[in-house]
Amino acid sequence: QASVNRVANGLKKLGVEEGDRVLMRMPNIPPILVCNFAIIKIGAVSLPTSVLFARTEIAHVANVAEAKVAIVAATMLGEVEAVRSELSSVKSIVVVGGDENEVRAKGYVPYADLMKNPDQCEAVQRDRMDVSVLLFTSGTTGLPKGTAHFMEESLIVADGFGKYCWEVTDKDVIGGPAPLAMAAGYSTVGVIPFRYGAGVSLIAKFDPVSMFKN
Repeated sequence: QASVNRVANGLKKLGVEEGDRVLMRMPNIPPILVCNFAIIKIGAVSLPTSVLFARTEIAHVANVAEAKVAIVAATMLGEVEAVRSELSSVKSIVVVGGDENEVRAKGYVPYADLMKNPDQCEAVQRDRMDVSVLLFTSGTTGLPKGTAHFMEESLIVADGFGKYCWEVTDKDVIGGPAPLAMAAGYSTVGVIPFRYGAGVSLIAKFDPVSMFKN
């Protein structure tokens, strides 16, 4: 919660307001979960994107969604930089990892700077039918298409599927191959475990053996 609040305050300093879209380009690593909850906490819209997207898809998604901020893992920054001039609505790019001085020299914001903010942040209460998450399709039938998910869906999925199908408790650990950018992954690692205090097994690059070791 402290990490979420720090990032939330950092995003507000970057000008993120209620209803703004924040694009994320990261694998399943802890910062993507922290950022996801921070975005939603300040009333903005979480936009995780597939790690398989190349520059064309990245530019398309960012522009269609009118993303205001992009949060990108340093290892995946290349494709974003390649289309930086085409990202018409993106005002700031936050980089997770990498050399902080190099990140600043490029005009980007190190994720570590967001983590230096106060660890208290008041949540923005939104209507249950407000959009909280945008997930885009993989683009197998053309350019990726956005699908809107509402505030109430997080509870519907967790209280329905998580409770009655999986019967999740705080003794469980949940994991899987799907990234946060997919609906299955968003439910599996981004919603259901946190509703019941369960553990989450995050694998940046999925491998069955590694998942069960975790």
